Amino acid sequence: MKHINTVIHQLLKHIPPYRFDQVAKRYEGDRRVRALSYWTQFTALIYAQLT
Repeated sequence: MKHINTVIHQLLKHIPPYRFDQVAKRYEGDRRVRALSYWTQFTALIYAQLT
C-alpha cells in the first residue's frame, strides 16, 4: 500500500514540536491536562478546523 501524507500531517510538519513544547510550558499549557496532551489537543483542534 502506498503511503500518502494527509493534509494535517503536511500542516504539522511546519510546526516544530520542540518549539510548541517551549511555548506550552511557558504558558502552562499542560497545567490541568486530564486525558489528552497539549500536542494531541492541538492536532484535534487543527482537524476540527479543517473539517
